[in-house]
Amino acid sequence: MLVSMRLLMEMMGQCIRRFRGWHCGKGENGSGNNTHIGVEMCEPDCIKYTGSSTFICSDPDEARTVAKRTYAAAVELFAFLCEKYKLNPKKDGVIISHKEGHARGLASNHGDPEHLWKQLGLSYTMDGFRSAVKAEMEKNEEVKENAAAFPEKLEAGYYRVRKTWKDAKSQKGAYRILKNAKECADKYAGYSVFNPDGKVVYSHTGKEKNFRVRVDISNLNIRRGPGTHYAKTGEYTGKGVFTIVEESYGLGSQKGWGRLKSGKGWIALDYAERI
Repeated sequence: MLVSMRLLMEMMGQCIRRFRGWHCGKGENGSGNNTHIGVEMCEPDCIKYTGSSTFICSDPDEARTVAKRTYAAAVELFAFLCEKYKLNPKKDGVIISHKEGHARGLASNHGDPEHLWKQLGLSYTMDGFRSAVKAEMEKNEEVKENAAAFPEKLEAGYYRVRKTWKDAKSQKGAYRILKNAKECADKYAGYSVFNPDGKVVYSHTGKEKNFRVRVDISNLNIRRGPGTHYAKTGEYTGKGVFTIVEESYGLGSQKGWGRLKSGKGWIALDYAERI
């Protein structure tokens, strides 16, 4: 895939021509090498090409898992690039595939990555990809706004973990670090984090009903709490069926977070199928 590089070229001047990559070839209207960053997306090693863009696959489930993982990583990367260079991912020509580049006369005749998605039976499209990048940018902006509104570290006063601001007797802790206060609140259903002015800055909204989920990817991160603002434990779930003992809603997941019965931590339920 390609992402517009016009602003990057203005910033780097002659250096960009010196280090330009030959990533998409050229077409009748010129070459996207002069205007776009090229990003290669990994393909599953269980496919074997039988033609220019057709292939056979020895393990379709594994291939789809790899493609989904690569797609998710690409969304994050392109959101980072568009944020860095102030680009609108849904604007015409900002993000295009190699196939779309050829149709515009800016690239050689290839069908990627759409050919892979289509033959693996995935519902991905370039319009969907561009929308996903836009949504990722909006999510990142939400994180930044939250961080600005509620400082991670207070220089004066404490974040307090209570049932209500007036119920001082229910207090479980007082912290200058917001992350520590959130971790405390997550241990107790019905508790919230209050700033020194008594305003709720975080609420534990756990649902304590066990259910099972199936995870079909091998590298789903386990975090120490329900949200991307919590650190990764360094472990992955692996593929399989897991029991969730608690739900909560935090940053970085539209479907919420689930606490594993094993006690290892929390996973984003966006990547798990409830069974």
